[in-house]
Amino acid sequence: MVLLLELALVALLGGSIVRAFFGRPPRHRARRWAVRSLLTAGAVVWVLAVVATVFARVAGIVLLVLAVEVLCLAVWLARGARDDGDDGGGGGGGGGGDEPPPGDWGAFDRARRGWGRPREPVA
Repeated sequence: MVLLLELALVALLGGSIVRAFFGRPPRHRARRWAVRSLLTAGAVVWVLAVVATVFARVAGIVLLVLAVEVLCLAVWLARGARDDGDDGGGGGGGGGGDEPPPGDWGAFDRARRGWGRPREPVA
């Protein structure tokens, strides 16, 4: 019976890790503070689990499983598409779609030809 329980835990944790890193991401990314909170909670539970394992093996194992699950949730949520207006401070650009943005690109190309030679930036 103990071996069966251990195999179930291995399957649960392995499946959670694979899903978090390689599975389909959520449609929307959670806010940055939520992901950071989950990561912090997972790390705290992890430390508590290591300490608890010294004194009570079963409690330590339960806390380790909880820590791994919380960390997997944080990783999975962080993989979602960002649509909350917070771009994480990174660069922008790239429409990401297959269609070009709306506009009269022919008129733009004609106007661009009239700009002349490329100019060097002024220092």
